[in-house]
Amino acid sequence: MAISERQVTGVTVLAIDGLIGVGGEEALHERVQQRIASGERRFVFEMARVPHVDSTGIAALIGSHVSISNAGGRLVLAGLNDHVRKVLTVTRLLTVFEHREREADAIARALSVAA
Repeated sequence: MAISERQVTGVTVLAIDGLIGVGGEEALHERVQQRIASGERRFVFEMARVPHVDSTGIAALIGSHVSISNAGGRLVLAGLNDHVRKVLTVTRLLTVFEHREREADAIARALSVAA
């Protein structure tokens, strides 16, 4: 799993490429913790290039969501493919995570709430 990062109008966009699962979850957790420590509160996880998410990956997404929320921030997922959407639906997490089809819409949503 690779994570690229950029800032878009005050939102930290983490573009995730590859499986979110065993081995990659720690990198995601560390990146989120570093950004929170530097004061960032608005996040978008761009997941268009995530082919699969396993139980470890689900735990990483939940952990990120909790960390960001506890810091007073907001996480919006973007670009979920059918498989990832199905996993999040079956686990009922699609009702927990804010999500948008397009990255631009996710950024707008992240900006529309106080953080």
